[in-house]
Amino acid sequence: MALRGQVSLRLLAASGSRRSWGTTYSAYLLLVGASGVAGTYLSGPLVERRGFNAVYLASAALFLLTLPLSRFVENVPGSSGRRAVGSARALRDGSFARLTASLALHDLAVFSAMSYVQIFQSEVVGLTPSQISLLAALGSAVSQAAQLGAGYFADRFGARSALALHYLGVSAGYALMGAGSSFEDLLAATLVQNLLLPFDMPARRKLLSSIAPESAVATVNGLSDAIVGLVALPSPLLGGWLWYGVGPRAMLAACAALNLTAFLPLALLREERE
Repeated sequence: MALRGQVSLRLLAASGSRRSWGTTYSAYLLLVGASGVAGTYLSGPLVERRGFNAVYLASAALFLLTLPLSRFVENVPGSSGRRAVGSARALRDGSFARLTASLALHDLAVFSAMSYVQIFQSEVVGLTPSQISLLAALGSAVSQAAQLGAGYFADRFGARSALALHYLGVSAGYALMGAGSSFEDLLAATLVQNLLLPFDMPARRKLLSSIAPESAVATVNGLSDAIVGLVALPSPLLGGWLWYGVGPRAMLAACAALNLTAFLPLALLREERE
Protein backbone atom coordinates (compact mmCIF):
# COMPACT_ATOMS: atom_id res chain seq x y z
CA MET A 1 0.00 0.00 0.00
CA ALA A 2 2.89 2.35 0.78
CA LEU A 3 4.44 1.58 -2.61
CA ARG A 4 1.16 2.38 -4.37
CA GLY A 5 0.88 5.74 -2.66
CA GLN A 6 4.40 6.93 -3.44
CA VAL A 7 4.45 5.54 -7.00
CA SER A 8 1.15 7.32 -7.69
CA LEU A 9 2.68 10.58 -6.50
CA ARG A 10 5.70 10.08 -8.75
CA LEU A 11 3.56 9.34 -11.82
CA LEU A 12 1.13 12.19 -11.17
CA ALA A 13 3.93 14.68 -10.58
CA ALA A 14 5.40 13.80 -13.98
CA SER A 15 2.06 13.87 -15.81
CA GLY A 16 1.35 17.60 -15.75
CA SER A 17 2.51 21.04 -14.70
CA ARG A 18 3.00 21.86 -11.04
CA ARG A 19 0.66 24.83 -11.42
CA SER A 20 -2.35 22.48 -11.66
CA TRP A 21 -0.95 19.72 -9.46
CA GLY A 22 -3.49 20.24 -6.68
CA THR A 23 -6.43 19.78 -9.06
CA THR A 24 -4.80 16.73 -10.65
CA TYR A 25 -4.26 15.04 -7.30
CA SER A 26 -7.79 15.92 -6.15
CA ALA A 27 -9.23 14.31 -9.30
CA TYR A 28 -7.15 11.21 -8.57
CA LEU A 29 -8.43 11.07 -4.97
CA LEU A 30 -12.02 11.59 -6.14
CA LEU A 31 -11.88 8.70 -8.60
CA VAL A 32 -10.13 6.38 -6.15
CA GLY A 33 -12.64 7.35 -3.45
CA ALA A 34 -15.60 6.66 -5.74
CA SER A 35 -14.12 3.27 -6.57
CA GLY A 36 -13.76 2.52 -2.88
CA VAL A 37 -17.38 3.48 -2.21
CA ALA A 38 -18.54 1.16 -5.01
CA GLY A 39 -16.43 -1.70 -3.67
CA THR A 40 -17.68 -1.19 -0.12
CA TYR A 41 -21.31 -1.16 -1.31
CA LEU A 42 -20.94 -4.31 -3.44
CA SER A 43 -19.12 -6.26 -0.72
CA GLY A 44 -22.22 -6.37 1.54
CA PRO A 45 -24.54 -8.24 -0.86
CA LEU A 46 -21.65 -10.51 -1.85
CA VAL A 47 -21.06 -11.49 1.79
CA GLU A 48 -24.77 -12.16 2.30
CA ARG A 49 -25.01 -14.37 -0.78
CA ARG A 50 -21.59 -16.07 -0.93
CA GLY A 51 -19.87 -15.48 2.41
CA PHE A 52 -16.66 -13.72 3.44
CA ASN A 53 -14.39 -16.11 1.52
CA ALA A 54 -15.99 -14.95 -1.72
CA VAL A 55 -15.19 -11.31 -0.91
CA TYR A 56 -11.49 -12.05 -0.38
CA LEU A 57 -11.30 -14.19 -3.53
CA ALA A 58 -13.03 -11.47 -5.59
CA SER A 59 -10.67 -8.86 -4.16
CA ALA A 60 -7.63 -10.99 -5.04
CA ALA A 61 -8.95 -11.50 -8.58
CA LEU A 62 -9.47 -7.75 -9.05
CA PHE A 63 -5.94 -7.08 -7.82
CA LEU A 64 -4.59 -9.53 -10.41
CA LEU A 65 -6.40 -7.57 -13.12
CA THR A 66 -4.23 -4.56 -12.31
CA LEU A 67 -1.15 -6.41 -13.60
CA PRO A 68 -2.06 -6.27 -17.33
CA LEU A 69 -3.61 -2.80 -16.88
CA SER A 70 -0.36 -1.49 -15.42
CA ARG A 71 1.30 -2.02 -18.81
CA PHE A 72 -0.71 0.95 -20.11
CA VAL A 73 0.83 3.27 -17.50
CA GLU A 74 3.75 5.22 -18.88
CA ASN A 75 6.89 4.58 -16.87
CA VAL A 76 8.83 7.51 -15.43
CA PRO A 77 12.47 6.42 -15.18
CA GLY A 78 14.96 8.15 -12.92
CA SER A 79 18.52 7.51 -11.87
CA SER A 80 19.29 6.68 -8.25
CA GLY A 81 22.03 9.33 -8.32
CA ARG A 82 19.60 12.08 -9.30
CA ARG A 83 17.18 10.94 -6.61
CA ALA A 84 19.90 10.99 -3.96
CA VAL A 85 21.09 14.46 -4.95
CA GLY A 86 17.53 15.76 -5.19
CA SER A 87 16.57 14.31 -1.81
CA ALA A 88 19.66 15.78 -0.13
CA ARG A 89 18.91 19.20 -1.62
CA ALA A 90 15.33 19.06 -0.34
CA LEU A 91 16.46 18.01 3.15
CA ARG A 92 18.96 20.86 3.37
CA ASP A 93 16.16 23.29 2.64
CA GLY A 94 14.46 24.34 5.87
CA SER A 95 11.08 24.18 4.11
CA PHE A 96 11.01 20.39 4.40
CA ALA A 97 11.62 20.48 8.16
CA ARG A 98 9.03 23.21 8.76
CA LEU A 99 6.35 21.54 6.65
CA THR A 100 6.97 18.10 8.15
CA ALA A 101 6.89 19.54 11.68
CA SER A 102 3.57 21.22 10.92
CA LEU A 103 2.08 18.04 9.49
CA ALA A 104 3.36 15.98 12.43
CA LEU A 105 1.70 18.26 15.00
CA HIS A 106 -1.49 18.23 12.95
CA ASP A 107 -1.67 14.45 12.60
CA LEU A 108 -0.82 13.93 16.27
CA ALA A 109 -3.78 16.13 17.26
CA VAL A 110 -6.19 14.72 14.67
CA PHE A 111 -5.61 11.06 15.44
CA SER A 112 -5.61 11.60 19.20
CA ALA A 113 -9.30 12.52 18.95
CA MET A 114 -10.33 10.53 15.88
CA SER A 115 -10.11 7.16 17.64
CA TYR A 116 -12.75 8.27 20.14
CA VAL A 117 -15.20 10.27 18.03
CA GLN A 118 -17.78 7.50 17.64
CA ILE A 119 -17.43 6.50 21.29
CA PHE A 120 -18.10 10.13 22.22
CA GLN A 121 -21.13 10.24 19.93
CA SER A 122 -22.53 7.08 21.51
CA GLU A 123 -21.61 7.23 25.20
CA VAL A 124 -21.53 10.98 25.88
CA VAL A 125 -24.16 12.44 23.54
CA GLY A 126 -26.24 9.25 23.37
CA LEU A 127 -26.66 8.85 19.62
CA THR A 128 -28.00 5.59 18.22
CA PRO A 129 -25.94 3.42 15.84
CA SER A 130 -28.12 4.53 12.92
CA GLN A 131 -27.52 8.20 13.76
CA ILE A 132 -23.76 7.60 14.01
CA SER A 133 -23.68 5.84 10.63
CA LEU A 134 -25.76 8.65 9.13
CA LEU A 135 -23.24 11.23 10.36
CA ALA A 136 -20.40 9.21 8.84
CA ALA A 137 -22.22 8.89 5.52
CA LEU A 138 -23.09 12.60 5.35
CA GLY A 139 -19.52 13.54 6.26
CA SER A 140 -18.11 11.34 3.50
CA ALA A 141 -20.56 12.76 0.96
CA VAL A 142 -19.59 16.35 1.84
CA SER A 143 -15.88 15.52 1.61
CA GLN A 144 -16.29 13.89 -1.80
CA ALA A 145 -18.33 16.84 -3.07
CA ALA A 146 -15.63 19.29 -1.96
CA GLN A 147 -12.68 17.26 -3.28
CA LEU A 148 -12.18 18.95 -6.65
CA GLY A 149 -12.82 22.39 -5.14
CA ALA A 150 -10.07 21.75 -2.60
CA GLY A 151 -7.56 20.97 -5.34
CA TYR A 152 -8.56 24.04 -7.35
CA PHE A 153 -8.25 26.21 -4.24
CA ALA A 154 -4.70 24.93 -3.65
CA ASP A 155 -3.77 25.78 -7.24
CA ARG A 156 -5.54 29.14 -7.32
CA PHE A 157 -4.78 30.56 -3.87
CA GLY A 158 -1.80 28.49 -2.74
CA ALA A 159 -1.31 25.14 -1.07
CA ARG A 160 -0.25 26.76 2.22
CA SER A 161 -3.57 28.64 2.40
CA ALA A 162 -5.46 25.42 1.63
CA LEU A 163 -3.63 23.58 4.40
CA ALA A 164 -4.37 26.42 6.83
CA LEU A 165 -8.09 26.19 6.00
CA HIS A 166 -7.94 22.46 6.67
CA TYR A 167 -6.34 23.05 10.07
CA LEU A 168 -9.07 25.57 10.96
CA GLY A 169 -11.81 23.19 9.85
CA VAL A 170 -10.47 20.30 11.92
CA SER A 171 -10.11 22.40 15.07
CA ALA A 172 -13.54 24.00 14.60
CA GLY A 173 -15.11 20.56 14.09
CA TYR A 174 -13.60 19.10 17.26
CA ALA A 175 -14.48 22.21 19.30
CA LEU A 176 -18.10 22.17 18.09
CA MET A 177 -18.34 18.46 18.71
CA GLY A 178 -17.02 18.81 22.25
CA ALA A 179 -19.64 21.48 23.00
CA GLY A 180 -22.48 19.57 21.33
CA SER A 181 -25.29 17.78 23.13
CA SER A 182 -27.62 16.66 20.31
CA PHE A 183 -27.63 15.04 16.89
CA GLU A 184 -28.07 18.45 15.29
CA ASP A 185 -25.02 19.84 17.11
CA LEU A 186 -22.85 16.93 16.00
CA LEU A 187 -24.22 17.20 12.47
CA ALA A 188 -23.07 20.83 12.29
CA ALA A 189 -19.64 19.84 13.62
CA THR A 190 -19.38 16.99 11.10
CA LEU A 191 -20.35 19.18 8.15
CA VAL A 192 -17.91 21.95 9.10
CA GLN A 193 -15.04 19.51 9.57
CA ASN A 194 -15.70 17.38 6.49
CA LEU A 195 -16.22 20.37 4.21
CA LEU A 196 -12.60 21.38 4.80
CA LEU A 197 -11.23 17.85 5.25
CA PRO A 198 -10.24 17.33 1.56
CA PHE A 199 -8.13 20.50 1.61
CA ASP A 200 -5.39 18.48 3.33
CA MET A 201 -3.93 15.93 0.93
CA PRO A 202 -3.76 17.97 -2.31
CA ALA A 203 -2.12 20.81 -0.37
CA ARG A 204 0.44 18.73 1.52
CA ARG A 205 1.33 16.73 -1.60
CA LYS A 206 1.70 19.86 -3.70
CA LEU A 207 3.91 21.51 -1.07
CA LEU A 208 6.12 18.46 -0.60
CA SER A 209 6.36 17.88 -4.35
CA SER A 210 7.30 21.52 -4.95
CA ILE A 211 10.09 21.23 -2.39
CA ALA A 212 11.55 18.18 -4.12
CA PRO A 213 12.94 17.99 -7.66
CA GLU A 214 10.88 15.79 -9.98
CA SER A 215 13.29 12.85 -9.70
CA ALA A 216 12.90 12.76 -5.88
CA VAL A 217 9.17 13.47 -5.44
CA ALA A 218 8.35 9.99 -4.15
CA THR A 219 11.42 9.82 -1.90
CA VAL A 220 10.76 13.17 -0.24
CA ASN A 221 7.03 12.45 0.19
CA GLY A 222 7.79 9.02 1.61
CA LEU A 223 10.34 10.39 4.08
CA SER A 224 7.92 13.06 5.28
CA ASP A 225 5.13 10.47 5.64
CA ALA A 226 7.43 8.22 7.68
CA ILE A 227 8.41 11.02 10.08
CA VAL A 228 4.83 12.25 10.47
CA GLY A 229 3.61 8.69 11.03
CA LEU A 230 6.19 8.03 13.75
CA VAL A 231 5.29 11.24 15.58
CA ALA A 232 1.57 10.44 15.37
CA LEU A 233 2.04 6.79 16.39
CA PRO A 234 1.20 7.32 20.11
CA SER A 235 -1.80 9.57 19.33
CA PRO A 236 -4.50 7.03 20.42
CA LEU A 237 -2.68 6.67 23.75
CA LEU A 238 -2.66 10.44 24.18
CA GLY A 239 -6.38 10.60 23.35
CA GLY A 240 -7.16 7.85 25.87
CA TRP A 241 -5.10 9.54 28.57
CA LEU A 242 -6.97 12.81 27.97
CA TRP A 243 -10.35 11.03 27.89
CA TYR A 244 -9.86 9.55 31.35
CA GLY A 245 -7.71 12.37 32.72
CA VAL A 246 -9.73 15.49 31.87
CA GLY A 247 -12.93 14.06 30.38
CA PRO A 248 -14.27 13.42 26.85
CA ARG A 249 -15.35 17.00 26.11
CA ALA A 250 -12.09 18.48 27.37
CA MET A 251 -10.22 15.87 25.32
CA LEU A 252 -11.80 17.17 22.11
CA ALA A 253 -11.09 20.78 23.11
CA ALA A 254 -7.46 19.90 23.92
CA CYS A 255 -6.99 18.17 20.55
CA ALA A 256 -8.52 21.19 18.79
CA ALA A 257 -6.04 23.46 20.59
CA LEU A 258 -3.08 21.14 19.93
CA ASN A 259 -3.95 21.14 16.24
CA LEU A 260 -3.67 24.94 16.14
CA THR A 261 0.02 24.67 17.11
CA ALA A 262 0.60 23.30 13.59
CA PHE A 263 0.15 26.89 12.36
CA LEU A 264 3.47 27.93 13.94
CA PRO A 265 5.83 26.06 11.57
CA LEU A 266 3.37 26.52 8.69
CA ALA A 267 3.54 30.30 9.08
CA LEU A 268 7.33 30.12 8.61
CA LEU A 269 6.99 28.13 5.41
CA ARG A 270 7.66 29.94 2.14
CA GLU A 271 5.67 28.73 -0.84
CA GLU A 272 6.89 29.19 -4.39
CA ARG A 273 3.98 30.44 -6.50
CA GLU A 274 3.95 30.08 -10.30
